[in-house]
Amino acid sequence: MTTATRLARSIGALYLSLAVLGPVAYLVSKEGFVFDDAAATASWISANELIVRLGHLAEFGIIAVEIVLIVLLYRLMKPVSKDWSLIAALARFGMVDRKSTRLNSSHVRTSRMPSSA
Repeated sequence: MTTATRLARSIGALYLSLAVLGPVAYLVSKEGFVFDDAAATASWISANELIVRLGHLAEFGIIAVEIVLIVLLYRLMKPVSKDWSLIAALARFGMVDRKSTRLNSSHVRTSRMPSSA
């Protein structure tokens, strides 16, 4: 088996892991958060601590898999064009950075300032 075939199969397996981690992270992280009631959210988190931890672990797993995918996709595409592979890797890394920033503030709702009439 050639190196490109091994890389492609590894990339495919990682994409399958994203197909499993993605719905888990999405469904678990959105379930018990009540945006208008901080006390209800806090009590739900304390009652379902394992679920919340699993959701955050799944989101962290997504970010880790994405970083590994960046490296593997760069290595796979580098023989075609090193410059374009690097540009694609940097663009994808920017997407991962945005995901990790969203992870830190995914449950924060910004409120609008009341307008003065």
